[in-house]
Amino acid sequence: MSTSKCLWCGIPFYNISSENDIIFSLERVYDMHRKKKEVNKNDNYIFYNTKNHRRVSVEECLTCYALDGALRNDTTCKYCKKNTTILTTRTFATLPKIMIMVMSRGEKEKFECDVDFEEEIDLIDLYTNIEGIDIESSTKYSLISGTILYGSHGHGHTVAFCKHFNGEYYIFNDSSVRKTNFKEIKNSKIYLLFYKKI
Repeated sequence: MSTSKCLWCGIPFYNISSENDIIFSLERVYDMHRKKKEVNKNDNYIFYNTKNHRRVSVEECLTCYALDGALRNDTTCKYCKKNTTILTTRTFATLPKIMIMVMSRGEKEKFECDVDFEEEIDLIDLYTNIEGIDIESSTKYSLISGTILYGSHGHGHTVAFCKHFNGEYYIFNDSSVRKTNFKEIKNSKIYLLFYKKI
């Protein structure tokens, strides 16, 4: 659900759309939180300046998603008709059984960036109950699978990983399958993450 508010008259208006995945632009997320760090030197964000050591977290990706296009200047409000600034935020009105997260690294020139993520995430801060829609019984998700990208742009290879019912992780690389662990997966270059609602 997108909530937009005119900064002149303050009247909010809403737009509800359906999405089965969330696409994060890692370059946008990185730039957004880098600027925040420059403003607030006392926060807990850690950034590396070299091309091969850029790093963001899934939490930062979700924050950027919620604020994507937050301020639009020189816009006409449909209520007061004034040329003003519109503030837009996004939250979830309902939560899917499977949450798919896409780590977009650009089309032509791949943006090198590592992604920190955990085995469990909680979307409580991005969930807004709407009157007439059943309240979600849980906002927590558990990691079940994803894809890992090896190599660089034009010379990459993608493998899949899945979590077995017994809690063990496995990597599927073409015709071969091997056991792995969360530590190895977390230190890999992630492209897709699949989380299942708990």
